[in-house]
Amino acid sequence: MGAVLGGAIFSFLGYPVIYHFSLWSMLVAIIGAIVVLLVWHAATGSRGLK
Repeated sequence: MGAVLGGAIFSFLGYPVIYHFSLWSMLVAIIGAIVVLLVWHAATGSRGLK
């Protein structure tokens, strides 16, 4: 899910679409996963382990 979102974000910003594995595609996937986690955290309002 993060990789798809990261690809969509970078495509929207004008970066080329990546169809193969590389360090750049890994970076895009990690950034997308971070965005997904931030949105999830904001939506659920969780405050960590209790």
